[in-house]
Amino acid sequence: MGEIRRLLSTITNDPQDLSGIVLQAYDLKKSYSVLDFENIHPAKLSIGRNIGQAVHCLGRLHVAFLTLIRAARRVSGFENLHIGWAELPSLAKTKTRPRRNSAIPPWTVAQTFKSLGLEYTDEQARRLMCPEEDTVHQSFTRMELVNRFNKLKPASNQVHAEIQLVLDLARRRIRFSTPFSYIGCSKLSCLLCTEFIALVGPFSTRGCHGKVYYLWTIPEQKELEQASVESICSAVKKLEIHLKGILLESRNPKPRGKESTVGGSSVATAIPLTNNPYVSNLIVNRLQNERQHAMSAAARQRPSSLEDNDTIDEESDSTAPIEAGEARAGYKSRRDYHRSLGIPYNGPTDPPTCPFDEFWRAYDTFNLPAIFDKFGRGDEIDREWPHLRTFLSCPQQERPLVWRLCHYLALGDVNAAASLPAVEAAAEAFGIGPHLNTRDRLQLYEFYGELWGAADPPTPPGSLGNGRVQNRVRWRKVTEALHQAPLPAAEAKKQKLEEGKELEEEEETAKGEKKEVEGKKDEDKVGVEDKKEGKAGNLSMLEVARSLVRAPWSLLRSLTGSSRG
Repeated sequence: MGEIRRLLSTITNDPQDLSGIVLQAYDLKKSYSVLDFENIHPAKLSIGRNIGQAVHCLGRLHVAFLTLIRAARRVSGFENLHIGWAELPSLAKTKTRPRRNSAIPPWTVAQTFKSLGLEYTDEQARRLMCPEEDTVHQSFTRMELVNRFNKLKPASNQVHAEIQLVLDLARRRIRFSTPFSYIGCSKLSCLLCTEFIALVGPFSTRGCHGKVYYLWTIPEQKELEQASVESICSAVKKLEIHLKGILLESRNPKPRGKESTVGGSSVATAIPLTNNPYVSNLIVNRLQNERQHAMSAAARQRPSSLEDNDTIDEESDSTAPIEAGEARAGYKSRRDYHRSLGIPYNGPTDPPTCPFDEFWRAYDTFNLPAIFDKFGRGDEIDREWPHLRTFLSCPQQERPLVWRLCHYLALGDVNAAASLPAVEAAAEAFGIGPHLNTRDRLQLYEFYGELWGAADPPTPPGSLGNGRVQNRVRWRKVTEALHQAPLPAAEAKKQKLEEGKELEEEEETAKGEKKEVEGKKDEDKVGVEDKKEGKAGNLSMLEVARSLVRAPWSLLRSLTGSSRG
C-alpha cells in the first residue's frame, strides 16, 4: 500500500508536520477499514490490524476538526463555547518499580463465585460461561475459567472516555450535581460506564449498547475532595450489586458485537462469514422470509362495523402502512435492502423523473403544463390547482390585471401595494387609487375581497377600471348614515346637500346603465312602475338601491366578457 509508505515517510522525515500526518491518516481512514490493513502481513494479521487501528486513531483528529467546523456553522453562540482538555495522569509505566501489595487485593475466581452465591464447581462454571445451545464447550471446567481470568490482568490500565470526564470534574473540584447534564462520546456507552454515570451524578448519555468490557477500570486518583471520593466509592459499590443481579438473572445473553477499542470485550468481536454458497443462500432466504412476515403482520384489517359494506371508509382497504411508505419513498429502502443482501432487485421501478434542464426550458418557454402531462401529473395538478395551468402558460406581460388585484388582496394590507409597482397599477385600475380617502379605500378593498372570495376571478372587463364599482362604497356610506346618531342642524344640512349631489350623480349613472340593458324589458317595466307608484321623497333612495343591485350583477356579468391586457 503506497499510501502507508508515504505516511511512514512523512512521520520519519518530517515529524513536525503534524497537520500533514493527520491529513494523510484521514485519507487512509476514509479509503480502508481496519481489516484491510491485515493484508500488510498475511502471515501475522495482528501486525496489520494494529497499524490500521493506529492510522484510524490519527484520522479521527481530522474528523473532530471537521465536526467543530460544522458545529460553528450551525450552532448559534459557538464563539462562546469553551473547549478544555480532560487531563488524565499518565498510566504508562515509565520505569520498573518494586511490586507492592495493593490495599485491596484482587478477587480470585473462587471469591467471585462466593460473592455471587454460587457453588464453585465445573457444572456451575459451564452454566455461567457457556450458553445452553453451545455443544462445543460442554467440557468447560473451573481450571479453564481460572486460566482465562488470569490472562485478563492488564499491564496498564485502560480508562474509558466517560470515566476520564467524570474524574476530570472531580479533580477540578466541580460537584457532580452542578456541572453539565450530558456526558457522551462518538459511540454509545458500555454497560459499566452507563451504570456508573447514572449512580455518580445526574448525567445523561447518548445511550448504552449493553456490553461489558473485561478491562474496564477506575484508576487511582490523588488530591480529590472527600465528597467526590465518597460519591465515587458509593457508585462503585452500587455498581457491583447491580452487576451481581445481571450475572444471576441473565445467564445466556444474546451475542453482541464489540464497539469500543479500549479493553477486551465480553463477547467475540470477529464473526466469520461463511464461504459456502448453499449456506449463504439459506441465510438470504431466511432474511427475506422474516422481512415478508414482518410486513404481513402489519397488513390491513377491515374494521368491525354495524354499517353496510358500502358505507365503510375506503381507507380501510388501502395499502398496508409499511408498503405505503415504501411506495411514497420510491421503494428505495427495499432496493437498498436487496443490495445489502447481494441479490438483484425485481420490484417496482422508480417513476419517471424530469431532468432539470428540460424542466427549466419548459418553464422559461411557458410550456410547463406539457411537462406535467408528460410525466403523468397533469390530472392531479388540475384537481388541486385548477388555474395553475393557465397561470404558467401566460407570459408575464400578458397576464390580466385581475391577477395582480388578487395578489394585492392576498397581501392582506391595503397599504402594501405602495412597495409593488405592478400591484399598485392593478389596484388603481380597479379604482383603489390615491384619489380615494382611507375610508373609501378600505371599503373598496373589502368589497373586492368579498367578490373574489365567492368565485374564482376570470378575465376582467374594461369597465371595471372606470370606477363604477365605487357605487358600492357610496351606498355603504348612505346606509351607515341611517344608523348614526342625529347630527347638529348645520352639519345635517351640509351633509344632506352632499348626499343630494351624490344621489344626482347616481341617477345619471343609472340612466346611462339603463341604455346598456335595453334587452331586459321586464326589468325596465318594473322600474317604471316603481317610479310611478313610489313617493317623491323616496325616489332618489330607490334609484340608489336599484343601482346597488345592478352594480354587482353588472360586474359579475361583465367579468365573463373579453379580456383586457
